[in-house]
Amino acid sequence: DLGDLDGARAAYERALEIFEKRLGPEHPDTQMVKKHLESLG
Repeated sequence: DLGDLDGARAAYERALEIFEKRLGPEHPDTQMVKKHLESLG
């Protein structure tokens, strides 16, 4: 749903957890997920 910030935040938090485990915290894809999460506020 458009405007579902809580749902988006939860999805990005889960993605970040997975990316950090699989790729590491410094990987560019992990950093991209962090930026998107930060943009949600």
